[in-house]
Amino acid sequence: MALVLGTMGALAFACSSSTSVDPGGTGLGGACGKGCTAPQTCDPTLGCVECANDAACPAGRPRCLLGKCELCASNADCPASAPACTPRDHTCKPTCTATSCSGDAPKCDTATGACVGCAGDADCAGTSRPFCDPVTKQCIGCLVDSQCGTAAPHCLRSAGRCVQCLTSADCPAGTPICRGEGTCRAGCTSNAGCPASAPICNVSTGECATCLTNADCPAGVPVCDGERCVQCTNDKNCGGATPFCRDKKCVACKSDKDCPTTAPKCNNGTCGGG
Repeated sequence: MALVLGTMGALAFACSSSTSVDPGGTGLGGACGKGCTAPQTCDPTLGCVECANDAACPAGRPRCLLGKCELCASNADCPASAPACTPRDHTCKPTCTATSCSGDAPKCDTATGACVGCAGDADCAGTSRPFCDPVTKQCIGCLVDSQCGTAAPHCLRSAGRCVQCLTSADCPAGTPICRGEGTCRAGCTSNAGCPASAPICNVSTGECATCLTNADCPAGVPVCDGERCVQCTNDKNCGGATPFCRDKKCVACKSDKDCPTTAPKCNNGTCGGG
C-alpha cells in the first residue's frame, strides 16, 4: 500500500501565511524557510505541503501522497479503462507492456501493470540512490534518518537525500540557520544579533532586515515593503496635500490632471506653473 504523509509520522508545522516571518520565533528554516502560503502547512521533511491526509484533498485529487493531493494511490483508485496507477505521477493509465515503458520509469511492474523506475531496493543496489521509494517507485538516497550517516544525519524526504539539517533546531550555535537545501549557515536568531541599520531579525531566514511588518517602521516611512520602510505602496497610504503614491513616496500629483488651475503642471510630484 502506498504510504501517505500521515503514515510516515511526519509532523505538520504551520508556516507563515504569506511571508518568511516566523512569528513563533522557532526559526524553523530548512525547506520551509521562506514560509508557506495558506492553506499550505510546513512539514520539515517535505517542505510546504497541501495535505496531511486524504481528508484535506478535493474530489478530483482525493489521495494525499508526500504532501500532495493526487488522483490515485493504488490501482483500486483507477477505472477499468485505465486500471494502472502510475507511481511516478499518480495518474491512471492502461496496463503496461514490456515495451511501453521509458524515461525515468523504464520497467513494467507486472504485479501492478504500471511503469516504474524500481520495484524494490534490489533494483537500486550498487548506486548512489540505493533505496526504492515505495510512493514514487524511483531510486532515492534515503527514506528515513537511520539510512543517513553522521555528516548528513537527516533525510530530506522531498528530495530523497541525506542532509545536515531539516530545521534550524538541528544546527549548532556557530551556524544556527538551516538553509532550504539542508545545510547550516551563520545568521541571526534574534534582534540582538542585528545591526542598527537592519535591526529586525527574520528568524526563519536568519537575515537581518529593516522591517518585517508595518509596526517595525517609524511614522515618516510607515509601510514595510520588501523588508524596508517606505512612505507608501499605493495611494491608500497617502493623504492630505500629498494624496498620490509614486516610487514609494507620497506626492501631490502623478500627472497634470491632478493639479489645480493655479499650478497646472506636475513636475516630479509637485504642482507648479506652466
